[in-house]
Amino acid sequence: MVANEQGGYRMQFVIKQRMLAIRDSFFITDVSGNRVLEVKGSLVKIPKRFAIKDVNGNDLLIVRHKLWHFFAHYDVETPEGDVIAKVNAKFSLIKPKFNIQTVEFGNLSIDGSLFSYSYRLLAEDGTVVAQTNKKVLAIRDAYVLDVQDPKTALLSVALAIVFDECNHGKKRNSFWS
Repeated sequence: MVANEQGGYRMQFVIKQRMLAIRDSFFITDVSGNRVLEVKGSLVKIPKRFAIKDVNGNDLLIVRHKLWHFFAHYDVETPEGDVIAKVNAKFSLIKPKFNIQTVEFGNLSIDGSLFSYSYRLLAEDGTVVAQTNKKVLAIRDAYVLDVQDPKTALLSVALAIVFDECNHGKKRNSFWS
């Protein structure tokens, strides 16, 4: 944890996609390189699903792609199946836009470029919840996720995985559901 401008603490994660994996898979470390989370995508399951796991392999959150929507639609759920966030892609000609509704933190928005892994996740009042920056000189997709409030850390990781899947998925067209 690192001190933030408001006198509290923020968390920084490095999210790396595994190379040569059969299914979408990410590992998440702290800035010191210690593994803190792992994300495993479903291999053949339809609809696509990602499990965010702790270092012991316990599910913490599930990201589930919802089918039968014109634009991409994802639910973020607890392991018990409670939906804590809904992410819906919206029509846009210039850059991807999303409607992000969360149970605990209200509506969130995105500012920046999802294509270049450089964006900010904003609360309704405009405060930064989290931001990402692509890691320079990385062989594989790697980016730093800087979370301003540790209470939003898991949700911020889940949303980063959703945005990665929508904009950089293997099909490269997964923005359209």
